Amino acid sequence: MLRPVFVLLALTGCDLTPNRGNAPIVPPEQLYLSIADQTLAPGVVGEPYDSAIRVSGGDPKYVFTQIDDLPGGLSLTSEGHVRGEPTQAGAFTFSVVAQDTKGRSKRALVSITIGLDPLLVACGDTIEGTFTTDAIGVDGRPDLDASGGVAWIAVELPEELTTRVELRFQNENNSTLWVEQPNEPIGSWELDDLYSPRTIEGGGVESVSTVDAGTDPSLTGFATQSLLPMVLVASGSGDWKLSVECSDGPVFTTLLQYPIEQGTGFAYDFDVYGADNNDIRIWTNDPLPDWMVWDEATGLVTSTTGLAETDGAWELTIHAETPDGRKRTERAIIGVYDVVDVPCGSSAPVEVTESYFDGEFYAYYDTKGFDVYRVDLASAAPSIVTLQATGSDAHYLGLAEPNPEWLNFYGGAERVYIDGDTALRVDPKTYPATRHFADATELYFSAGSIGSDFAGIEVTVECDFTPLPDLSAMPVLEVLEAVDVQLDAIGGEPPYAWGASGLPAGLQMQRDGRITGNTSLAGTFDVTLTVTDKNGLTGSADYPLQVGAEDACLGHKRVYCGESFSNEFIRAYYSDSGSKDSTRTFCIIDDSDRNIGIELYSEDGQYRVDIADPGIDDKDDVVDPLRSTYVAFVDKNAVEGVSLDPFSWPDIDDYQNLPIFITLRAYDPGEWTAHFVCTP
Repeated sequence: MLRPVFVLLALTGCDLTPNRGNAPIVPPEQLYLSIADQTLAPGVVGEPYDSAIRVSGGDPKYVFTQIDDLPGGLSLTSEGHVRGEPTQAGAFTFSVVAQDTKGRSKRALVSITIGLDPLLVACGDTIEGTFTTDAIGVDGRPDLDASGGVAWIAVELPEELTTRVELRFQNENNSTLWVEQPNEPIGSWELDDLYSPRTIEGGGVESVSTVDAGTDPSLTGFATQSLLPMVLVASGSGDWKLSVECSDGPVFTTLLQYPIEQGTGFAYDFDVYGADNNDIRIWTNDPLPDWMVWDEATGLVTSTTGLAETDGAWELTIHAETPDGRKRTERAIIGVYDVVDVPCGSSAPVEVTESYFDGEFYAYYDTKGFDVYRVDLASAAPSIVTLQATGSDAHYLGLAEPNPEWLNFYGGAERVYIDGDTALRVDPKTYPATRHFADATELYFSAGSIGSDFAGIEVTVECDFTPLPDLSAMPVLEVLEAVDVQLDAIGGEPPYAWGASGLPAGLQMQRDGRITGNTSLAGTFDVTLTVTDKNGLTGSADYPLQVGAEDACLGHKRVYCGESFSNEFIRAYYSDSGSKDSTRTFCIIDDSDRNIGIELYSEDGQYRVDIADPGIDDKDDVVDPLRSTYVAFVDKNAVEGVSLDPFSWPDIDDYQNLPIFITLRAYDPGEWTAHFVCTP
């Protein structure tokens, strides 16, 4: 009985594979369907395309289906061929599923790059065309399918890369030029991610767009490719004309530099990109005052005494030359301004030689178009300062920040108010407020003409010393919470006696300016505050008192420290101002002694950040740029931080117990994230 068992076990060690005749033996791994992620052959817009997706294993025949959209003009056949005539350029990735006859299926990512055969133009060439339609869609975005309003162009760069390409347009109508970033698929439709937009003026006037080391994109990025690609998008039908001029001279890093105050440190540096300035001669043949010293070896302009000795504006032609003889000539301006003292209740002439926006150079840089003035507030602090300009058909007034050091950076125009009968009022509710200038003991402003008549202009400063509450708004209170808030006054002579009407039941105004008590009533209450100084002079002001933080933030998203929000803008704010498609406003109220930071992340758009002035009564005004301070620009795929602290502008101390409205606006559509952090 044991032997048969033994024999059977022995036989199991032999090759007992059935005889299948001449059929090949299939390895097990080939019985399974296999499709790898893969890249198809590149294609060209407008040219026939046919490329097969590779698959192996399983049991043919295979059936293919697509999961994502393919590039425009292409489709996927059931046999796995991508066919058609591409209509858009770019790098694309899409998903496909392959299935064999046994029902096995596999999914893979397939990539394809579609190039463009743009209209080529070389340095020194001129090309012309005609737009037959408007290529701006109803949402304000370019419609690249509108072929009659879109021109794809590429400049052929010489082997020796030039340092500047000037694109000189003469178009009948306005248009937008989108210059593509280097090392991307030429002609990609990803405008928001891969292009930099520039406005091209119409009317047949020459409009010049430059690409060099100082622009976005930078010309130096195109060193590894022979084409500078772009797309011209029409805002209306009409002829267009482009001339391309290339040059190889050195490129200045900074030409327009802000004016310097007379009597302060003087230095202007005309530097160039990508070279040691010791090897480049930088000079001007234009006359300069004796006290200016120009170093041709560095392009540095200084003073014999180290200070700006006389005021004026010197317009210059500046030359730069490399050792091998390559040259560049540019226009620039050196500006120095004087400061004229204007006491309260007095006037001073505005002695300008041109309108604020006239001349070769932009207003901020050209001191021929504005004068700067100072109001001394050291002896007494007014509650209201009114600046008035008269004597011309149109005027300009600009208010500097309450820190004279800023004037070395910005020629007196923190805010610009333009009107035929210009008056600029500074009081406890404006921002900056009179208390800011009282703390600095001086107020700087600039004035000029924006009209055709700039002879005989005069500025007048009027100061009102009537005592007033020194606050932009009343603090936000909470229901049934104990209140003991001290209010401040400005103007008149202390000590002050306070009064109030309209306070909700449970709150009292103490004679020394303290609001005490608690209230069970929520909502907004119209309150009138009165202040009387020691001489019996009385002033009053009306304020809304908000009880309940939710009411204070009504209509805007209330946020707390540590929170994050993500969303997407689908429109630009300049074409769709105020809606949630282009603008988002956050409201944060913090009564503790700490700083607030906002971290902003851009996925694929460009945004601006504004912080509304404190004390805005009308919640619709928080999105008005004239009632806000512009604090940050967030570029594509970038992170920017905004800090509110005692050293920032705006100043966190101005928002104690008040709602802070932070507005994020879209220059163009894209995804974003905002994170709110608080630190001691």
